[in-house]
Amino acid sequence: MKCCSLFGRIFWAAVIILLWTWEGQIWCNRTRRVFSSAPDAFWKKVELPTDCELAIPMVSTRGLHLGMEKVETDRYSQALLNAASDSRNAHMTLSCDITVVVDLFKQDPERLWRYLACNPGWRFAHTYGRDGAERRVLKDGQWHIQEWEYLQNCENSGDDFEITSDESQCTITIGDLDFYGTKCKSGESVRLKAGPEDGSQIDCEVVCLGDGISLGVYERTYFPTCRVMQTAFDLTKEEFARVRNATNWPMLKAAMPEGAVRRGPSTLDLLASGGDDAEVLGYSYQAWINPVEKGETYLRAFEVSQGVELGIPTSMDGGSMKNDTQEYAGWSDDPEEKFLVGSKIFLPGSRRKTYAVRLEVWFAPANGGPERKLLERVFKVKGKAQ
Repeated sequence: MKCCSLFGRIFWAAVIILLWTWEGQIWCNRTRRVFSSAPDAFWKKVELPTDCELAIPMVSTRGLHLGMEKVETDRYSQALLNAASDSRNAHMTLSCDITVVVDLFKQDPERLWRYLACNPGWRFAHTYGRDGAERRVLKDGQWHIQEWEYLQNCENSGDDFEITSDESQCTITIGDLDFYGTKCKSGESVRLKAGPEDGSQIDCEVVCLGDGISLGVYERTYFPTCRVMQTAFDLTKEEFARVRNATNWPMLKAAMPEGAVRRGPSTLDLLASGGDDAEVLGYSYQAWINPVEKGETYLRAFEVSQGVELGIPTSMDGGSMKNDTQEYAGWSDDPEEKFLVGSKIFLPGSRRKTYAVRLEVWFAPANGGPERKLLERVFKVKGKAQ
């Protein structure tokens, strides 16, 4: 009995230690990684440094809304806005043909790879064991991954914003897709869902399967029928037809949106989304870089006053900031040309604690060479406890 009692005490002590380690602080390679639920004792020690310049995050302008005037956006996003606002643009079927994408993937996968990495209209990364690219949209000079309520028509009613018309959202991903929805082969047509007239939400998801590559389209709408799926699908086919005909680097750049490749020094910015300075709902980073070779970038973050690296598990499978921000980077032989990398990030905190975070953009060459830091910048932020 004493042996069993002793075993039980050891067992429960081990469980408590493991839980504290997960919820608190983990020591890894002599660097302490603070997770989102780190003890308040750590954050009480955090102070704003006085010996370095603190950059202020830019205000994010995510989201494109129906009825917006004088908004700077890309051709793809504008076409989707036009399609969503046109009541005549109702589709009961979706024509799926990705022959041009499949041909490009088979004949010149390196050209497809480089186009997706260099074009800010796509975020190209290796996640969950496969390569995939998600659409970014442009608004007032800022590129963003498409959001829920990407197309939305709202009206201010007192203290609340109410959806008075409808909203639609569309995401296209190229890669080896494996998500829910209607699956079809290239060249087939798919019947889309129809919703009731009372404004209830409908979700349509279609995956067009090719030989080794797939294209998925998703739309959430409050219209009785889908309005943007066919437009998004057709624009993507047109886009990759231009890529297929681009046989050199100048032609490949010409197939990208205007301003896709910038010239000048490397830059790193942090964007704050959501409420005002007192209530930041989230952050994303954007960097314009050129590693001059093929490879991946990722982000590292450090709390400045304590010198602690912030490694945040943002998913159930134990993801980290490095894993969640890895992205194939654009590159060219001209170091003056710069290409966009960026994604959402989660910065931990405690009760709206203001602190300084140093963001570092790192690069891992595809040839297996040593990883190197490309640039860094220190920001004044307000993290969120989770």
